[in-house]
Amino acid sequence: MGMPRERWIPLPAFVVLLLAAWFSTGYHSADEFHQVIAFAGDKVQREPAEPLPWEYAERIRSAFLPAVAAGVFAAARAVGIHDFSTWALLLRLLTAGSAFVAVLRFTRTMRAQVPPALQPTFLRLSWFLWFLPFLHVRFTGETWSGLFLLLALAELFKAQPARMGHLRAGGLLGLAFLCRPPVVLAVGGLLCWLAIVRKDTATKLAALAAGFGAAFALGFAVDSWFYGEPVFTAWNYLRRGLEGSPDHDFMEYPWWYYFPWVIKYALPVIGLPILAATWLLLRFRPRHVLVWMVLPFVLFHVALPHKELRFLYPLADLMPLLLVMGLDIVMRHWPAFTARIQGKGWITGPAIVIAAINLVALACVVFAPAGSGNTRLASYVRSHWPNGGMELRYLAPQTEVWRIKIPAWYLPQGITGNVVDDPCISPDPALAGRSLLIAREPWPRCADTPGATWKLALPAIPVWKQYALRAYDWEDAQPCWNLYVQEPGPSDLLSP
Repeated sequence: MGMPRERWIPLPAFVVLLLAAWFSTGYHSADEFHQVIAFAGDKVQREPAEPLPWEYAERIRSAFLPAVAAGVFAAARAVGIHDFSTWALLLRLLTAGSAFVAVLRFTRTMRAQVPPALQPTFLRLSWFLWFLPFLHVRFTGETWSGLFLLLALAELFKAQPARMGHLRAGGLLGLAFLCRPPVVLAVGGLLCWLAIVRKDTATKLAALAAGFGAAFALGFAVDSWFYGEPVFTAWNYLRRGLEGSPDHDFMEYPWWYYFPWVIKYALPVIGLPILAATWLLLRFRPRHVLVWMVLPFVLFHVALPHKELRFLYPLADLMPLLLVMGLDIVMRHWPAFTARIQGKGWITGPAIVIAAINLVALACVVFAPAGSGNTRLASYVRSHWPNGGMELRYLAPQTEVWRIKIPAWYLPQGITGNVVDDPCISPDPALAGRSLLIAREPWPRCADTPGATWKLALPAIPVWKQYALRAYDWEDAQPCWNLYVQEPGPSDLLSP
């Protein structure tokens, strides 16, 4: 079925991925840095080193991704690239390139599973649904496990199966497991679907299991090399998850919390259709492969008391297929209603509004730093004080400072960091007059303290994105963090 215009969709999608890799600096969650990138940095012994999180000592994190990152860092250093921000950029570019290949292969294979009329929609959603390009540049277990799932499905659903297809698919599913162990629930659901619904032969299923086992063995070898001792990180992860950590309390939520989170953080115009499409598949197509993969994975996370939205990210790339299959169910089961609203043009207006909202959200995540924006502030510090010799104060409670604190890897040597209660008093008198301050609004004032006047240098989040976030102000919106520079004399500046 030829769709000449659709053939060109990957080209602008590739440009979007490159833009996201360039502009979406930093990390979306603390684990993206502290449990992957920091592990790799410590392995290549770049200074200044920082204490590693408790998960390193517990040996509960797979070393697969940190080992890949360490290889990238070592190669960059070998060719004379020593800037850590450039190293992080290389990881984003590697993820973006891998995501492009995975999505391209998945859409080309799975397009045959979509009705012809909905294939253009499926392709556009797969490339441009606003949160996907953002996730496609994150060097995290959540993103990479999702990409390996896509590649495995592309292998298993080929129109002309390859001779070693199940073996390769098993290896890819094993890599997905190494990146994010709970993905094994989606893998188990897929295996059951292949055996019960599609009725793949025992030989093919054995090849799939062999590929998974080979990836598991690779993970054991990488973990043992990385940690310097024989270790099964997947087992340690499972044991710690069941027993809990006596030294670390995790916030707990009711079982139903993921559902409003999906609506809120995917945006209601997208989150509500995702939930509706999920229900439609459960109701009308319970034998669909998405049901068998998504249901056990989601139910497990619903049952866990500790919840984070990122735990669902491995399924993110399946959402375009889920949405179009839900739309197909609506069109097939309610054809008269569908024809009526299409004939009256009732779909056009809402579709334009949804597309506009998606475009604004896409711009926000592509052209602005991830997370709190601390790496945007780090870039400013590096460019203005490359030789260090500055004190960086954080005006924040100890329970909140982790959100904005800049890891030493991103800063020049000679930048000292201190958490303060009073921005007018320096914990380091030796650097008096050479201080920077990171604080939330309202603007800190030291009107009666000579040498402690603060001038706004840079907000952590670009102003245009702040306006967009304020327009979507759902309860937990927080003031932006700002970087201030110390100036001599009492303050007579206006609040920014």
